Parts: sequence; structure tokens; C-alpha cells
Amino acid sequence: VYTEADVDEPVRPDTTRPVVPAYPEALRRAHVAGEAFVEFVVDTAGRVETETLSVASATRPEFGSAARDAVIGAHFVPARRAGKPVRQIVLLPVRFT
Repeated sequence: VYTEADVDEPVRPDTTRPVVPAYPEALRRAHVAGEAFVEFVVDTAGRVETETLSVASATRPEFGSAARDAVIGAHFVPARRAGKPVRQIVLLPVRFT
């Protein structure tokens, strides 16, 4: 598994299946903003390896859960190294405003 610094082309979002988190309704009604950072590995096909998915930090637990759920349904363009797709670890910020 490579980091972003180790690849020629890092993982990037696939615009056909982006990360679209559902804003937790109670926090939306209360006008609470925040963010979550989720960490995971993207495989050579652009899929999230769900067993590697974790919430690194979140300003509220609800934001962490929403970010995690959104990443599970997302797809990415895999990283490339020496012209070949490789697995890469990603730390993704998800903001709720």
C-alpha cells in the first residue's frame, strides 16, 4: 500500500460515484457545522477496501458516521505508479457546512 507521496498519480474522486455524505438531520436543524476525516485504502480498481475504513477524527460522532457511510458508496480513480494502478491509503476530509 502506497501513500500519496509514493505514487505518480494519486487517488482522485470518480465523478460518476462521488463521496456525497448525508448531513445528519438533527445537526442540520441545529445549524451545527463540522468535519470528519476518514482513512481508507483504495484498491487498484478504485474501490474502497471497507475493512480498512476508519474515522480518524470528527468534530461530532454523527459527522464521522455520515462520512464513513458516504465513502462506502463512493468510487475513486486508483493511484498509479510507473504507469500501473496501485493501492493507496487516503485520508479524506469531509466537511459539513
